[in-house]
Amino acid sequence: MKKILIGFIGVMFLTSLQARALELTLKDCLDTGLKNNRDVLKTKQTIQQLRGALITDRAEKLPNISLLGTHDENKLLDALDSDSAESLTLRLQQDLYPFWGLPRSTYLARKNLRNAYFDLAQSRINVYYDLRKSFMAYLLTRSEVKDREILLKEYIDRYNRLKERYDAGKERDIDVWEAYQDVLNERYAINSNIRSLVNQKEDILDKMGILEKVNPNEVDIVGELEELYELPVPSLDVRILDTKRTEGDTTKTFFPIFTLDSLEVRFSELPIDSLEAYIEIAINNLPEIARITADVKEQRKELLDSHWNYFPDIYTNYSYNTDDNDRLSVNLSKSGDLWKTILTADRIVKNTGNKIPKTTNQWEVSAGFTFPIFDGLLDYGTVKQERASLNKIQLDLENKINNVTISIVKQFNTLVETAEQLLIQRQQLEIQRKRLDTVDEFIELGFPGIDFEDRLREQRNYVNTQRSFFSARQNFVYAMENLNKLTGVIPEN
Repeated sequence: MKKILIGFIGVMFLTSLQARALELTLKDCLDTGLKNNRDVLKTKQTIQQLRGALITDRAEKLPNISLLGTHDENKLLDALDSDSAESLTLRLQQDLYPFWGLPRSTYLARKNLRNAYFDLAQSRINVYYDLRKSFMAYLLTRSEVKDREILLKEYIDRYNRLKERYDAGKERDIDVWEAYQDVLNERYAINSNIRSLVNQKEDILDKMGILEKVNPNEVDIVGELEELYELPVPSLDVRILDTKRTEGDTTKTFFPIFTLDSLEVRFSELPIDSLEAYIEIAINNLPEIARITADVKEQRKELLDSHWNYFPDIYTNYSYNTDDNDRLSVNLSKSGDLWKTILTADRIVKNTGNKIPKTTNQWEVSAGFTFPIFDGLLDYGTVKQERASLNKIQLDLENKINNVTISIVKQFNTLVETAEQLLIQRQQLEIQRKRLDTVDEFIELGFPGIDFEDRLREQRNYVNTQRSFFSARQNFVYAMENLNKLTGVIPEN
């Protein structure tokens, strides 16, 4: 009985765990997305594919063991007997590491693999910041729903008060209908945002690569926008109020220019505090720039290697024969810009009929060369082509750095502009809130000349200002995320 009770409690506990909603923080989303996003997984599979291609290409660099067999038979037309000979040789051949140059196939295989790693780095950056942006969009929408729910409650209260006054014959029916329409409009806006939350949650799970594995209704997104961002807060700082400057004998009035210092904006998780720092970090971290930089380095080597074509092709062979006619040889050759060294060891397993002269620890050395006199300007054209390719890639690198710099400057200025706009809208929202509260107080006190028409007007001004604030806050958050993405940095924590 006790075992049955314990088993029942265990089943109930597991059931409660399964029924409990899965809570996802921003860090959970990012960590899971970097591991399970389909674009990242696809790029990793491409890397494995190219690794296999490189291993296949390098197969000839591994020892090659073969068995060589021959059979010769000579028979004269007027002879009854024939002469035959058979031999069987075990050969071990090893292509030693080339000390200069690479075969073209190996060069391309290594380059493709290197570019795949750059693609993986860019894919991780895209997933990281796209997920952050989707997560922020969800928090923004959810925060807007909370604010609108407060406003909806105020609309409902105002409608109930007008309804009571209308029943008492103190208000017009059109005022009641307008108040009721405001309730419907605000409720529609809230419902629309709630539907957007469903779509945004599915978008987050899809970018994490787990949408097909979990039920979105059993997932809770955990976090608050204020925990991730220190939004600009309005303050009457002396730097902002000091707008008069003296130049010579005249005093001129200047409008204040907002900067990131005066707005006290925190740069998310990146320890960056200036435009110059953003540009420097982007140049040092963006995979696109790293890719072209690697191509420049590779092309410089290609240009240097192409000059070897002006030198003669040579070959040398060193061999050593033992008492048992075993043979060990080393062949060194240069063809174009490729140098190769091949080690060969032959072991005679069987030999019948062949008369091999007996040798005693004999060394053999041979060498030769081919000196190009005229090749139809082939070598000259190759060097010229490689030099032009190097110049082109260097120009591509300069253009990429300039484009990145321009993009960061534009996005940095966009961030400052959205921060300033957010500061203004937050200040305006507080002012409009106070105006609305003041009108409510005057109405409650029966202040002459102030009625619900004034209240309705201020209420709608407040709603419009609130919408502008929501838009400005979203623009600021997106500008911050876009700027951080341009750096190509994925914070460790």
